Amino acid sequence: QSQQSQQSNELSSSPSSAVFANTMGIYQLKQQYSALKRKYDQQSMEIEQIKNLNDHLIDENKELQIEIESLKDEVSTLKQNRNKSKDYVLWNTDDIIEWILEQGNGRFKKYAQELRQNLPLENIMGVELHQVTEPNLKEFGISGFGDRKCLMKCITNLVSSGTETEGVVTMSYDGHQNND
Repeated sequence: QSQQSQQSNELSSSPSSAVFANTMGIYQLKQQYSALKRKYDQQSMEIEQIKNLNDHLIDENKELQIEIESLKDEVSTLKQNRNKSKDYVLWNTDDIIEWILEQGNGRFKKYAQELRQNLPLENIMGVELHQVTEPNLKEFGISGFGDRKCLMKCITNLVSSGTETEGVVTMSYDGHQNND
């Protein structure tokens, strides 16, 4: 009898403890589900914010690309207008520097820093180019003897022709003349 009562106690307590265990398991699963759902919702919001930021950055990038292209066009137009004017006497220091850097197939680009530093100090203008001498070129930062000779020839041809490009003689790196 005592075994029967013990078995019946186990049977009677077993279903309630099983129900309790199942209830606790379900409760824990619901809590885990709720925590995961909150985390999922939070991450979904963050993903949406990142998507919105990405869309904004894409739009901003497109606008900046358009602005860059516009500025490139403007620079090109300004260069063309400078070239169209061809009247070197109207040039300012920056125009002279750019012209020098374009001569000799880029031969003078190595002097860009010195020219940008020294020519504004001299405040040389296009109207004064006819007065430039080789010693002046050295003061401007053109240190190479052959480079000064070549640039002096370019300036002489510019001044004598009265235009920017007509009759300009450039010298190649090996010292041979090229008539442009």
